[in-house]
Amino acid sequence: MTEIPSPAPIKEAPSVELSRKAAVKLAAQWIAEKSPGAMVRFGEGEGRLMVAQANDPESVGVARRKIKRQTGQVLKDDAVLAIREDILEALDEADVIGIHGDESFNDEHLGWVRAIEEFSELRATKTGKGRITTHCLVNSNLSNELPSLLSNVTHVTVFSCRDVVEVVQNIAPRASIRVVQIPSQFVKREIDDEYESRMHGIVMWPDFYSGLKGNLEVRERGEVFLVGAGLFGKVICTRAKKLGGIALDIGSRLDFMAGKSTRRGAPSRIAPQS
Repeated sequence: MTEIPSPAPIKEAPSVELSRKAAVKLAAQWIAEKSPGAMVRFGEGEGRLMVAQANDPESVGVARRKIKRQTGQVLKDDAVLAIREDILEALDEADVIGIHGDESFNDEHLGWVRAIEEFSELRATKTGKGRITTHCLVNSNLSNELPSLLSNVTHVTVFSCRDVVEVVQNIAPRASIRVVQIPSQFVKREIDDEYESRMHGIVMWPDFYSGLKGNLEVRERGEVFLVGAGLFGKVICTRAKKLGGIALDIGSRLDFMAGKSTRRGAPSRIAPQS
């Protein structure tokens, strides 16, 4: 694994680690108070983007291969580094970052967890910003609590490749649901149905992704955004927050809601949530 370069430290920054339960309580507080916020997770995929440095072709290659797995595109160095900048923007601007792991992770995954923890801590020190961290699998806890979290909300926007509008409407019966469909993960398209397949001819970079960011709209202060867009969803979360929204990066849990799984070791099709 390529070593992640460390930003030069300037001064100490305060750090708070939340349990998954506490992170869900914080999200509930944001929603109750209509207080903008972003809870964003960073895993090994994002770690591979953090690695990329213009003067290190090997590290850029690591990031390029990760992007190809999501998009099917082989991007030039400048595009890889531009996507990296959006990952770092999200890391800096998120209110809570999900970066921690546990003993259930394999050695490679734990290696990336430790590297991301170190990188994010040093970056926070460099910028002088405090940070709030939690487990990278907090999305499971958030997903489990969505019926409570969304019981009284009036607007929900979902970024996902899956057809989840009915499921989310059942979870948030009072809300106006808006789904922004994105292309599905390139290496997992064998589980796609007609809904996802209609976007197989659309490439993520650069125009579609630029459109996602440029057309981002918050319909009311405190609108909840449920985001499952891989590498490209991280900055969507933090920019939605800047516009007054509350963004929860629940990732692959949106696949589960649609009765599908893209996670290693899990069945590709499961019973959809009702």
